[in-house]
Amino acid sequence: FQENTNSFLLNNAAIFGVGPKDLIASVSILLKASGHPALSTWNEMKFSIKMNNVAIALNILTRMQEKRLMTFPFEDFLNLDCWLASLEVPELDSNRIRIAGANSSLAIEYLSFAIE
Repeated sequence: FQENTNSFLLNNAAIFGVGPKDLIASVSILLKASGHPALSTWNEMKFSIKMNNVAIALNILTRMQEKRLMTFPFEDFLNLDCWLASLEVPELDSNRIRIAGANSSLAIEYLSFAIE
């Protein structure tokens, strides 16, 4: 895990699937085609992965507006939209595109996955 030397960096680490219970991730995909009877199909696929130890390390660069952060309502703590609204707005050009070289409001600086 990297040492934080920047006041805008948020260091996060999480470990899943440790102990007697494994972490299982799965996704289901449904492919359906209808119309002409000769072309009709219905295929459902399920993909799963079982992991007994997953470690994730993540450093996120966030620049937040101080006033919005200090007055952040506690009832909106789990609302991602409210957190995104508190980010500092970067310098934009007339087309509302971030100017090259301007500070980013949100960026992933470091991301690491370790799966066993």
